[in-house]
Amino acid sequence: MDMRFPVLEQYGLREIPFTCAQCSFCQVGHGACPTFKVKRRDSYSGKGKMLLARALMQGRLKASQGLEGLRDAVFGCTLCGGCEEVCQVDIPFVKVYQALRGDFLKKGMWPDALVTARETLLKTKNILGQAQMDRVEGWSYWHPDEDALLDRVGIAAKTAFFFGCASSFKAVPVQATIATTLVMEKIGEDFTILGEDEWCCGAPMIMTGDFETARVFAEHNIQKYLELGVERIVTNCPGCYKMWAHEYHEFLDIEPPFEVLYGPQGFQQGLDEGRLTFTTPLGVEAQAGTGLRQ
Repeated sequence: MDMRFPVLEQYGLREIPFTCAQCSFCQVGHGACPTFKVKRRDSYSGKGKMLLARALMQGRLKASQGLEGLRDAVFGCTLCGGCEEVCQVDIPFVKVYQALRGDFLKKGMWPDALVTARETLLKTKNILGQAQMDRVEGWSYWHPDEDALLDRVGIAAKTAFFFGCASSFKAVPVQATIATTLVMEKIGEDFTILGEDEWCCGAPMIMTGDFETARVFAEHNIQKYLELGVERIVTNCPGCYKMWAHEYHEFLDIEPPFEVLYGPQGFQQGLDEGRLTFTTPLGVEAQAGTGLRQ
């Protein structure tokens, strides 16, 4: 019997496995799959996964012969996108794998570790399992004006700074979070932060195929920003940016009603508008270092 992958079909990707040219570019050379390089099994390469999926859909392989192997290979992917960069027929591998992970969730074949991760996310509202109060208060004492930063939690403003889980709880990204708040304050940018009300952007769930859980988190954050009159969102986290700017639309059919900027884009906007300038021209080394000024 031919096997169906309903989630793959839902996103219009059913025919993609049949377009693989079997060229093996995703197995060798620059951009080749890092998982395949370690596993050395065809099923772990982009080509291998496409051939397995195709054979299952055509009924040339029984579920007992190939489904578990496809599951392991699909979840073994790091979603680095290297295979997409070298694919000669432009297969959107990452999107295919995310959809297939959704299919394995529906088939009851989700890895146990992901079940635990989802439970953590639902319980704590962040993927690290940390206390939500620490999204700001856990590190705000490092900020030169802790009270001024805390006073921004939940205020009405047109600009919102979405921290993201890593940039709220991990020491190195937190430094970038502090630096960004200082720059925004220096140039007079009025911004709000959600504090405990900021939930994970949902990236871990979208990447692993649990789109409905991701929807709950996305809709929560959107509603909170609407209540505060937010018109644009700035985030330093590349994963959060990808969710807000692209994947809510692609996987959840949600169009966030905000302008979404990656942190450096916000700084570039400040430069273009003349609100952010440098005491030393960019690209010029100065003994005293490079400073910012309004």
